This record gives sequence, structure tokens and C-alpha cells, in this order.
Amino acid sequence: MEVHRRPVPLRSRERRLPVTQTGTRLASSMLKTAWQRLIVAAMSAGVIATEDRFNLHGLKHRCITDTPGTRAVKRDGVGHVSPPMTVRYDHDMPVVTAPKLPVGAFRGLMRSLIFPAIFPAEEKGPLARP
Repeated sequence: MEVHRRPVPLRSRERRLPVTQTGTRLASSMLKTAWQRLIVAAMSAGVIATEDRFNLHGLKHRCITDTPGTRAVKRDGVGHVSPPMTVRYDHDMPVVTAPKLPVGAFRGLMRSLIFPAIFPAEEKGPLARP
């Protein structure tokens, strides 16, 4: 028995990536069911841990975050039209160097800004430090 095949549209906008065996558009409920079966099978096979379970939409976030290059390169790769959409999906944290403070600067900063009631400058008590 030959399965009825539909012709593939020439324009990429008209082509669907996930399709059924007959070439018709895959319904979202079918995709969700297939994804859940895949994740359950991966967990039972020990490929991923139960606490590492992720959803299908999370793949888009991970893909954009893990793609090397600038945000413009990432935007071109995923097909976003606007830069704010790429920023929303990109969770890449820039690597910065920590500021170098003098040795006693942190103690003075803590006393003056964060704990002024505990470390008053003029009071010498059990909590005050020389």
C-alpha cells in the first residue's frame, strides 16, 4: 500500500518542518505528545535525569544561548526580525573581571554603607573593630 504523498512547496515560508507521514502539517497536540514520549524515554534510559527535564520551547533558549558569536549572528541564525526578541532568548552572561579593592576597603565599605547602626564610627563596643 502506497502512502499518499503531498508535493513539497517550493517557497520556504510554505514548507513546514515537522510534518506527518503524509506530508501534512503536524498539529501542535501531536508534537507535544511526541515530545513527552521522547523525554520519558530519555529519562527511563538514563540519558537525562528527572530533575534535568526540559520542554521543547526551552531548546530555543538553549540554542540561542549556546551559539557562539554576537547577538547579530545569533539573530540571523534563528531568524528573528528584531534584536529585542533575540535578547529575550539569549541568556548568555558576559564574563567580567572583579574589581580590585584595597585590602581594608571592603571592611570600611560594609561599616559605612550596609551596617551603620551596628558599626557606628565613633562608638567602641564589642562589635567595633580597630
